[in-house]
Amino acid sequence: MKQQHVIHHVCASVLVFALAKGNDFMRTQDLRISRDRRADKPAD
Repeated sequence: MKQQHVIHHVCASVLVFALAKGNDFMRTQDLRISRDRRADKPAD
């Protein structure tokens, strides 16, 4: 029973880590997109 608890804890940790990584990835993608959008605007 204890082993099952450990496995569950590891899975939860991996899931949280993956979500955090995903959020970082989305943030960098958003930054890149907004930067591209600014670059597309003609400089007056």
